[in-house]
Amino acid sequence: MLKTAAVIGRSFVYRVLRAVSEGGADLDHHLADLQQLELIREKTRLPELEYLFKHALTQEATYESILLRRRRELHRRVGEVIEGLFADRLEEFYGLLAYHFARAEEWEKAQEYLFKAGDHAGRVAADAEALAYYRQASAAYARVFGDRWDPVQRAALERKMGEALFRRGEHQQAMEYLQRALTYLGRPFPTSRWGVRLAIVRQILQQAGHRLLPRLFLRSEGFGSPAAEEQTRLYEAMGWIDYFVDVERLFLEALTLLNVSERNRFSFGIARGSMGIGLISDFLSMFWLGGIYHRRAVALAAEIQHPLAIGLADLGLAFHELHAVGHCDRALELFRRSAAAYREAGELRRWGAAATMVAWVLRFIGHPADSL
Repeated sequence: MLKTAAVIGRSFVYRVLRAVSEGGADLDHHLADLQQLELIREKTRLPELEYLFKHALTQEATYESILLRRRRELHRRVGEVIEGLFADRLEEFYGLLAYHFARAEEWEKAQEYLFKAGDHAGRVAADAEALAYYRQASAAYARVFGDRWDPVQRAALERKMGEALFRRGEHQQAMEYLQRALTYLGRPFPTSRWGVRLAIVRQILQQAGHRLLPRLFLRSEGFGSPAAEEQTRLYEAMGWIDYFVDVERLFLEALTLLNVSERNRFSFGIARGSMGIGLISDFLSMFWLGGIYHRRAVALAAEIQHPLAIGLADLGLAFHELHAVGHCDRALELFRRSAAAYREAGELRRWGAAATMVAWVLRFIGHPADSL
């Protein structure tokens, strides 16, 4: 019983131990004996009865005494039991499941839960933890597939690590991950200044073709929707970095995002790309063109009713109304709508950006108390 508990961890939930050990009527008796011997103690009763090894060395020594084959079997069983017992709130156990399936050398399931654990950590702003999970996922994937990686999944993993690094402020390293992901998708990003400018010209011509001769130019390139969606996410992530440092690269990223999305009928990507082109047009003082693309993004986001698309499109049009047109009241309304959409989507960082703009506009139009 002690060995089974040691595999579960330094602390162990009663229900998990009971299911793994199949201890039956003797379980409570064994646990009482172990408490009397001062090897374990009761940790908590609510929301789950849980026990704790009194000393970490006891748990470690017990664990090391188990034969490797038996350890793997127990870790697999623990993972399966947790999946069954806590199916309605499995998100709380992603990291633990990844640990047990990795110890069981069930690498595909370990990689799946490491991805999920990293995504969950990223959503709650635990970016260092997210990076650790993603790097473990990369190692698990390599164990299963070696060099036979699926390019879309490999690109997604690189993007997730790049986004985590971006949120930590490590922009140069983040960009390296994002560009490497594009290479895995067969779409390497130009590295030279003139390479970027030539690519911009090509993308402008493609966009003009999409607008003027859609029947000729808007034919699916057969790239596949998962790969196309991943590519658009990469360009958006790169755009958030280049928005502050390189307007030419930002222009290329927005154009490519839009063109790829249009060729693949990816509505969310079209809304993202249209907002990006709108921002670039405003930056170049082509306000009439910026208005066209911003309104297109807003209309499409409203059509698909995707909160992230709505938040992004309203944010772009709000900047246009504020800086290009000078309509502060309209901009304030749009910033508020953007903040509400991001909050609904659980995107707290982006909600923070929109909410900050609400505060800024309120101060600008003479409402300091509301701004505060």
